[in-house]
Amino acid sequence: MVIEPLAKELAEHTGLSWEICGPFGIQARTSIYLREDMNKSITETKTLSITLIPHWKDSALVLYYQTDKIEDNFRPETIGAINGMNFFNELLPDTIEEIVALM
Repeated sequence: MVIEPLAKELAEHTGLSWEICGPFGIQARTSIYLREDMNKSITETKTLSITLIPHWKDSALVLYYQTDKIEDNFRPETIGAINGMNFFNELLPDTIEEIVALM
């Protein structure tokens, strides 16, 4: 209800094709990949991507995105570390332009 419409809007804005991977792990992390050529793998064509984490706040669904910043909340090889919970997450911006800039 949220990720697919966002992926479609990002694809329309960038002129790229979209693909959703996930959700994965205990945080239901879901990645949106935008790529030039869907007949090639993501390693063989231009891609943009963002990983989103859903969160309930005050009875409303909000989306966070995974940054490249690492926190040391979970030791290596723990359930938290394996599920990507050492990445710092920030609230997803409101506009498509701001989201594309993050990708």
